[in-house]
Amino acid sequence: MKTLDLSKRAESKRRTSILNYFLLIAVVATAILFSILQPAYLNVTNVMNILRTASIYAILSMAGMFVQLTGDINFAMGAQAMVAAGIIGRLADMSGLFHNYAVSFVATLLIVAGIGLFCGFIVIRFKIPALIGTLSVQMILVGVNKFLTDNHVYMSRNWERSYYFLGQGRLFGVVPMPFIVCIVMIVIAFILTERTKYGRYLYSVGANTTACTQMGINVKKIKYIAYALSATFAAVAGILTTANAGVVTNTIYEDLFTPALCAVFLGATFYKLGVYNVLGSFLASVFMVMITNGVLSAGGMFYVKDMVEGAILLVAVGIVAVFRKEGLRGMSFDV
Repeated sequence: MKTLDLSKRAESKRRTSILNYFLLIAVVATAILFSILQPAYLNVTNVMNILRTASIYAILSMAGMFVQLTGDINFAMGAQAMVAAGIIGRLADMSGLFHNYAVSFVATLLIVAGIGLFCGFIVIRFKIPALIGTLSVQMILVGVNKFLTDNHVYMSRNWERSYYFLGQGRLFGVVPMPFIVCIVMIVIAFILTERTKYGRYLYSVGANTTACTQMGINVKKIKYIAYALSATFAAVAGILTTANAGVVTNTIYEDLFTPALCAVFLGATFYKLGVYNVLGSFLASVFMVMITNGVLSAGGMFYVKDMVEGAILLVAVGIVAVFRKEGLRGMSFDV
């Protein structure tokens, strides 16, 4: 009987190990498939375009990851990205100190981080469910951004070239700057979650808040920091988006939120099955953009993008629900 149990455990462990890298296998398979259907799919220009878009999604998905690791969810992250674009657009258009792009950049991060702390405050202090609390903040921020942009596409001839550099620039004339920024954010997020005491506490809070409280861990502090980090990462994603487009729009949150949320969940199928993680979020973002880019380049209709994103979200959560009985961190699949 013991031999049979050990055999089952070994088989389960092997299956889990394979599933941990299923997403990576899917990325490679997708690249091969679309390169066969469309030979130009893997040329340097298209690959760089995929990385440019995927990098912005990845940064925003990491924003969602921080909060979801605590067992909450940040539905305001898309709107936080959008309002960051509106804020830096207005600041960079002002004369004086804020006309300096670096100053406007830092000021925008601080303002949006404050918005993140406010989200944490209403969820933690008043015990409003995170979904409702952050969704309410999202609606407020949509109105704020309409005020910032006068409810239309906002741009200015007074913006300096530096305003566009992070979105449109290329390192060595090849590698898009959003990808470089994304690598920096990945390193920061990976160190925070995998190499610090805060990261260990973050995972612990998501796994069992009650136990953490009993052990003397300041759960509220961990969550406040998570909300602030989430908003800061969202702000970076918003700044890159508007720098890439050259304008500020009121639809940024719609364009970014769903893909980023899908990437958070899909990322939990890589590296640590059922656990939100940095590397998974990045790889999931690349995978999603690869599929969308491949379908459209192969002649697919524009609406296929939305269908693909919905299907990916179902598959991601389904994989974890079926193969990891504990489900996703902070989420249960039990009825």
